[in-house]
Amino acid sequence: MIKGYDYVDPTVMDYFNQKPDNVLAITGEKPLERLLEMLVNGRLTAVIEDKSVLEYKAQQIGKADQLKVSGTTDVVIDVYSSFSPKNPKSAEYAKIMSEETLKMRKDGRLAKLLERYGIQDWQVQ
Repeated sequence: MIKGYDYVDPTVMDYFNQKPDNVLAITGEKPLERLLEMLVNGRLTAVIEDKSVLEYKAQQIGKADQLKVSGTTDVVIDVYSSFSPKNPKSAEYAKIMSEETLKMRKDGRLAKLLERYGIQDWQVQ
């Protein structure tokens, strides 16, 4: 695990807290990349990470074919884009982003963009 991260799922966090001897908590530069390298090299049994983040990082470091998501949690968190309330154009930008995302999904551009990062459309999952 990456030290200091909140992994959201209470069961996962309880395990980390109750079994610290079974958990490697790392810090420093490129922690996820280092964890994935350790996993590929057989030095770890599992890595806990957001599915989309993991898939992107695995693709980015050229290890996507060596890693597989083996399970997920039932806990889901929504991720949002934010615009500053101090910017008078924020509402306009949010509307543009929402509308463009829908258009991109409909015409296939969103799938192509997400594919570049090795992740799937959250609406399809």
